[in-house]
Amino acid sequence: MNEADTRSKKIDHKLHAAGWSEDLIVREYPVAPGRIERIKSHKPKAADYLLCYRHRAVAVVEAKRDDRDVSEGVEQAKYYAERLQIRFTYSTNGDDIYLIDMGVKDRCGNYTVPSTEGPVDHFMSPEEIWQKLYAEEGVSPMSGCAWSFIPLFIIIPLYSIIRMPITRFMMLAADVVDKAKE
Repeated sequence: MNEADTRSKKIDHKLHAAGWSEDLIVREYPVAPGRIERIKSHKPKAADYLLCYRHRAVAVVEAKRDDRDVSEGVEQAKYYAERLQIRFTYSTNGDDIYLIDMGVKDRCGNYTVPSTEGPVDHFMSPEEIWQKLYAEEGVSPMSGCAWSFIPLFIIIPLYSIIRMPITRFMMLAADVVDKAKE
């Protein structure tokens, strides 16, 4: 089976089984531009799968044909993860899955979470990856929507002022305003 068939018949199924819906998967994500040499041009490098969750790229998957060993894609998967600054990357041939956790480095380049790698039975779910990122990197689970609560602190008092301007501006009780209307 060639790589395209391996992707569509084996890898897609395993990603979906792990909870990765189509809207969370980007296929053939460009990682590096191709280069032009004298006569021929080299095809741009592209990650087979980029897995996204909560508007953040969280993992890369490098696919190989099912007759190839999963280790053949490990260096390429690491290159893509390093280039895209993504912590988790996989190499798979559709039958075997190899997970590489690139680890977490501080500003000085020292690992605060060590790099690990090895074979796994299945892809992590989007929520599993997110929990690891949140626990070990300090990524906030609210990072995508926290800003949306800020307008509420402006709109609610403003609505109250517009609804009852005399009561709010003149500091009069509602019953005094009602008597003045009569």
